[in-house]
Amino acid sequence: MSKIIENPKRQTLRNNEYYDFQVVQDQLYADSQNDKIFTNLMSKITNRDNVLLAYRNIKKNTGSNTKGTDGKTIAYLARMEPDDLVKFVEAKLRNYQPQAVRRVEIPKPDGKMRPLGIPTISDRLVQQCILQVLEPICEAKFYKHSYGFRPNKSAHQALKQAETYINLGYKVVVDMDLEKFFDRVNHDKLMHLISQKLEDKRVLSLIRRYLTAGVMEHGICVVSKEGTPQGGPLSPLLSNIMLNELDKMLEGRGHKFCGYADDCNIYVKSRRAGMRVMETVRRFLENELRLKINEGKSAVASPTKRKFLGYSFYYFKGIYKLRAHSKSLSKLKDKIREVTNRNVSMNFETRLKKLTEKTRGWVNYFKLADMSYLLIEYELTWIIRGQGQRYVGRQVESFEAGDLVWLGPNLPHCWINTPSDSHEEVEALVVQFDADLS
Repeated sequence: MSKIIENPKRQTLRNNEYYDFQVVQDQLYADSQNDKIFTNLMSKITNRDNVLLAYRNIKKNTGSNTKGTDGKTIAYLARMEPDDLVKFVEAKLRNYQPQAVRRVEIPKPDGKMRPLGIPTISDRLVQQCILQVLEPICEAKFYKHSYGFRPNKSAHQALKQAETYINLGYKVVVDMDLEKFFDRVNHDKLMHLISQKLEDKRVLSLIRRYLTAGVMEHGICVVSKEGTPQGGPLSPLLSNIMLNELDKMLEGRGHKFCGYADDCNIYVKSRRAGMRVMETVRRFLENELRLKINEGKSAVASPTKRKFLGYSFYYFKGIYKLRAHSKSLSKLKDKIREVTNRNVSMNFETRLKKLTEKTRGWVNYFKLADMSYLLIEYELTWIIRGQGQRYVGRQVESFEAGDLVWLGPNLPHCWINTPSDSHEEVEALVVQFDADLS
């Protein structure tokens, strides 16, 4: 695939534009806005530009080297020339039967495990081809206050919208979490919703086969009767198609809400109104979408007492502002302890690099809350290369190589005495790390 990888234009243009597929997607979006019913999409799915764009998108994904049930990675596709890759997709789609996904579990913040379903790399390519055609069609019908897994939408936009609602006087939140949403999506209901947007029987058949491909667990293939397995390119879009029905209901009733995947916050002006909305939504989910609310994670409360996308709110001088939730701070502490654990063998430079990576990611995500000062004022200790001393009041504390030492809020100007000429080295490393955080 060297002809695809080495072209320098991809450095300055978005992939969609580079492969000349943006025009096609824009037209699909416009047609969908005009309520067109789509009947022949296979020619667009197997379009050369679409296939090469799909390859580019799955290749840049960090999971491209993760193996499916066939044991193959992106390297299997990378050996093909562009024309051969297009022919490969066309051949797969003539009589497409996706393979079972590989079950993988990753830890959740609450200590439980989240099941993922990893398709084969060939199935991921086919799914991505389908996604790039279906997404603009669906996006034209999605409501604007749903932000999860959508192009040009982000968690930060959802948080800013929530902050706006609260400061407009909607100071009670109906915080809803759907119970095992991705595992409980009803296939028949989902296919009915998709068929309202398109009448292409071949594409509908492809999606149905994907949903029922099954999961490989301990060498046994378990047929999927419900759910959209997390891990494939199509799963987020299919989930949003289902959740868009909830958005439609809330929008129709004039509610102020923000949704991100299976998390939905509805903002009202009183607890009584919140309880009424919670019951209305519960009935809608159970009767119309055949889904359930996770009672343990859902509540009607002040937004200052709830967590939304890792954030919460606080009241200051007449307005509500975003802050990092205490659980998010605890997760950061755990990551720092993991990296700075002296029982883990690691040289100084590697440990410093890992510490920078962990904290920079946290600071970037929580920049809306302006909480990065926590890293400097009281949260971080620092790893010292050589022996030395520091003054705390009138006390002198000694430290040795590898010790964790808190250097104070003014990192470049801390009171440290070190033997020989190592003082400059310690200071330089601290200044370098502090600059990386800014």
